[in-house]
Amino acid sequence: QAKNTRLLNYRSYARRGPFYQKNINSQPNLGDLSPPKSSDFEKIWISGRFRLAILVVSFLAFPVLTKFLDRCTDMPPDQLNEITSQFGPGISILYGTFVSLTLSILYGRQKNIQGAVTLETSLLSLLTRNLLAIFKKDKERTIEGGQCVADQIRILVKESRGK
Repeated sequence: QAKNTRLLNYRSYARRGPFYQKNINSQPNLGDLSPPKSSDFEKIWISGRFRLAILVVSFLAFPVLTKFLDRCTDMPPDQLNEITSQFGPGISILYGTFVSLTLSILYGRQKNIQGAVTLETSLLSLLTRNLLAIFKKDKERTIEGGQCVADQIRILVKESRGK
């Protein structure tokens, strides 16, 4: 009972089906380690309609926001223009540099993590195939070896994301 529950509980980043008891004798493949299909709600923020809606809402909200903020300040327009003409270009270049550098670093980290995860999943698939081939006639050792691989998969897909 404990071995089965360790395989099935808290698996939010991998499909559960390949690890069910009924699939224990089926041939493993890399698809076993693929993530579950995400719902449409989880993918809505990358859709074109959502991005277009954000653009339209921002475009329509900007005049309202500027009129509201204009009522809140007592600064004469000439003084505001002088401040924005002197500090605006420098601040925007600095901000753009920070954003660009941050995105570049994050993209590099993501590529490294994806490469490491891809390598580990392919090695786990190969290891699972070898374990099943080596211990073909010894069911107890097959289960023990499979449990070790399943524990590593659990660590990869659950605990590596934070607890």
